[in-house]
Amino acid sequence: MMTKDTAQECIGARSAKNDSVWLMLLWLGAAIYAISFALPAVARSDDSMRGWQCAWFALSFDQGFREPLLSFALFASGLINPLTLAYLWIRMNGDGPRVRRVLGIVALSFIPLSWLVISSAGLKIEIGHVAWVVGLLLMMSPEAIGIARAPSVAE
Repeated sequence: MMTKDTAQECIGARSAKNDSVWLMLLWLGAAIYAISFALPAVARSDDSMRGWQCAWFALSFDQGFREPLLSFALFASGLINPLTLAYLWIRMNGDGPRVRRVLGIVALSFIPLSWLVISSAGLKIEIGHVAWVVGLLLMMSPEAIGIARAPSVAE
């Protein structure tokens, strides 16, 4: 029979192990996310744009779409990166688990808007975009969907 102290020790050991898994996912995701900016992200025929070029274009004010929905989708896609940087900054400082969760949910929910823009512009998804999405999911999804209380780096 397990005593109360033994049960608490088991729970504490599992929690510490889970925390290290979430931190590993955070850093793996951050590395993939960072690398994605140097890779080709989208292409049209033989011309491609690297991830950093897509990020810059998405935040530009002259987006070239006449449809308001596409302009919003492009701008929202561009906001993913600043939201991600804010998420990482807050998480590294060990602050605001609720704010982190909201930032994660919003950033991840904007990803399909990037697909709308890519499709509407007749572009083809390249490895950089895939890496960008994978990096975002690894960093934020456990906390955003509530399956983990993702630890801060400061903890």
